[in-house]
Amino acid sequence: MLLGRAIIFCVLGSITVAAAQARTDKPTSAPQSSAATAPRSDEVAALREDITRMRGLVQQMENNLTFVSDTQSPLKHQFELDVQMWKIMIGQMERRLDAIERH
Repeated sequence: MLLGRAIIFCVLGSITVAAAQARTDKPTSAPQSSAATAPRSDEVAALREDITRMRGLVQQMENNLTFVSDTQSPLKHQFELDVQMWKIMIGQMERRLDAIERH
């Protein structure tokens, strides 16, 4: 679980850096080609693939949650919160990636 979180935070960090760079890039006196400032399609595809894998992992977490008994309600509630948090993070990543693709 900890390794999964670390991987996701690394992916989020790379998206955040890419989005920040896209916002702060200012044109210089010489015009740049759009290919130089546009995100590479292979990077965007890799990020989309990461998001797809993350959605699959969250689905597995939800499936595993059904096996946690109600007698362990604090533990079950924590797992429910984790699943909700990851869904929010994935949605945020998708919005950022969509914004990068639009520019």
